[in-house]
Amino acid sequence: MGFPGALDDLKVIDYGTCLSGPYCARLLGDFGAEVVKIEDPLSGDPARRMEPFPHDIPGAERSGFFLYANFNKLGVTLDPRTATGRTMFVELVKQADILVTNRPPAEMEALGLDYPRLKQVNPRLIVTSVTPFGGYGPRRDWRGDDLVAFSAGGLTYITPYSADDPERDRPLRAAERQAHFLAGSMAAAATMSAVIMRWATGQGQLVDVSEQEVVLAMRSPAVTVFEPGKPTARIGLPSGGAVGLVRCADGYVCFVTMQESEWQGIVEMLGNPEWASSPLFKARAERAKHWDACLRLVEEWTTRHPKEQVRALCQSKRVPCEQVNSPEDIVNYKHLGERGFFQEWEQPAVGKVTVPGRPFVMSGTPWRFQRPAPLLGQHNEEVFCKRLGRSRTELVKLTEARII
Repeated sequence: MGFPGALDDLKVIDYGTCLSGPYCARLLGDFGAEVVKIEDPLSGDPARRMEPFPHDIPGAERSGFFLYANFNKLGVTLDPRTATGRTMFVELVKQADILVTNRPPAEMEALGLDYPRLKQVNPRLIVTSVTPFGGYGPRRDWRGDDLVAFSAGGLTYITPYSADDPERDRPLRAAERQAHFLAGSMAAAATMSAVIMRWATGQGQLVDVSEQEVVLAMRSPAVTVFEPGKPTARIGLPSGGAVGLVRCADGYVCFVTMQESEWQGIVEMLGNPEWASSPLFKARAERAKHWDACLRLVEEWTTRHPKEQVRALCQSKRVPCEQVNSPEDIVNYKHLGERGFFQEWEQPAVGKVTVPGRPFVMSGTPWRFQRPAPLLGQHNEEVFCKRLGRSRTELVKLTEARII
């Protein structure tokens, strides 16, 4: 008999698109919650049309982006813009513990599916809303994507962190969709706080997550609190003279020498070159002033050696160091393999897929894979007939009317 899921008793409705809301709901499903994902009957979640596609063959059931954000969910199609669809949506909400959505607040209000009205039919309901700027305030109805949230939170301005002149070096967005992942993760944590509160009070509540505020919460307090409003350049590598990103024969490694003994470890690895005893590099304060020149000298040695060898030598000298891993490196990373981080399963229309699994480990109620991402409308009969009492004949009519 397997372990129970930490959230086995929770029923979740995912009425979101793309990433922040669906990722929040998926995290809940990863630890046992039953998640029903609602999609548009005609087009489905826009994420179904987002790359990458396995073997570069696009298709509504083949988006790697969708598959990753939506495994461990049941999938139905339903249009709550119709009167019947809205009635069925409310019936699902009556049976649910949590509704997760990242749709605009004005859209939910226009549908009559905002929190004040939903709590009238289910006072225990927790509604988690993830939007670019939150559910109230002057910008609550502004649209946005990951780049908007990243920029609104100020992280684009200080990226890359190694730039010195913000006028000369243009701000950059972070790779992939970090703002959405951060917001989805924070939303899942906040949702569970609301669940704990409901145990005490019996009442649900609205969890209002602003992607901008989540990004801001990750910012350095030195920039956002202690010097509010002060224009700051991207100030170079943190702890100048202590952090190195250096080329090797087959890639890069990053080392940290916060302690003088760690820098001496680097010097020993390099074979105690004469230049290391120069007044320009011997003390950390001077190294910081001449750090670019110092790294070039380090690279004269590291570029002749593979990154794995450099990493191992640094670690043997008790210098914090890691190779800069490519996607191929990550997939073949032995440590992650032994911890069971990557999961493989059979995905309909795609075949075997390997994806990152749990973001943390719980010994008593571990993460588990329950089902692959749903095909569009795959569980309509299971949910609408068995749970809402609709007949198969009704399902045919609802399909013909494009309600489901």
